[in-house]
Amino acid sequence: MSVVPQALHGLGGVGKTQLATEYAYRHADDYWLVWWMTAESAAQVRGSLAQLAQRLGMPVGQDMKQTTALVLEALSASPFRWLLVYDNAEGPEVLTDLVPSTGVGHVIVTSRNNAVWSARGNAIEVDVFERSESIQLLRRHGRSIGHGDADKLADKLGDLPLALEQAAIWHATTGMPVSEY
Repeated sequence: MSVVPQALHGLGGVGKTQLATEYAYRHADDYWLVWWMTAESAAQVRGSLAQLAQRLGMPVGQDMKQTTALVLEALSASPFRWLLVYDNAEGPEVLTDLVPSTGVGHVIVTSRNNAVWSARGNAIEVDVFERSESIQLLRRHGRSIGHGDADKLADKLGDLPLALEQAAIWHATTGMPVSEY
């Protein structure tokens, strides 16, 4: 069975990692193995796959490429479902030869690089909030924030979920007026 990566892509702070985390948490019981990797560089991914080899009781040698290949082969041959999450990959070239191509597992990739993932798997854009969602988040955390102030702050922050969350927590903690943010 062919493994097709699911690539969550979008601006930094829109919640790609949070979505992948939530999926892994909610579906952990569906998998024999869930493995999370920082994927900013091929070296980081190889290091994470070497740690996975150790966890699986496989020999880990000096040759990281060989160790990586052995882990990927083991996953491809495994009859058990697995989930690999490659977090914050710059682009598909970082993951060349570092993702199982077959098996009964799933692969999630998060990336800020929007342009290249559709050719390599299922690309899912994670976008900023709709204005109504931004206002709802701000008002839920900061009950004293009026609709108008929430709208202005959401506009100023570009409806970016992480920025909105931080602003709401800042307001709830300090009590400072939204206009000073």
